[in-house]
Amino acid sequence: MCRNMDEVIHFDEQKIVFVKQLDPSYLCIVCNNLLHKPKQTSCGHRICENCLPTLTKRSPNARPRCPIDEIELDLKDTFPDKCCERDILSLQCFCPNSKKGCDWEGDFGSLKQTGHQARTARITGCMPQSGTDYFI
Repeated sequence: MCRNMDEVIHFDEQKIVFVKQLDPSYLCIVCNNLLHKPKQTSCGHRICENCLPTLTKRSPNARPRCPIDEIELDLKDTFPDKCCERDILSLQCFCPNSKKGCDWEGDFGSLKQTGHQARTARITGCMPQSGTDYFI
């Protein structure tokens, strides 16, 4: 399984269908998408690493505030939430090409790191090609 979100194949995570409904704690408080490289704020909420600058832009002349509870944030106090990242990478999901007939199901970390070799992969175009990003 993928150990962190730096070791990933590039594809649109928002097109992934998870086996179970996502827990809202895995969604970014700014973009409301699945967390990518999650950071935890001093008030305990989670934000994508790339969404941190958005908080600063919203309050250019003041300290940024958490969009959930309006608490002032010091962005220096945010830290990588490795526990959350591991939880997200272990979520069970379907292949992004499941609507085309691919029957693969597995953990998100494995899909992000190496893709998969489902029984139907040749038909649906899910087979990895050396050195390329291969789906979505």
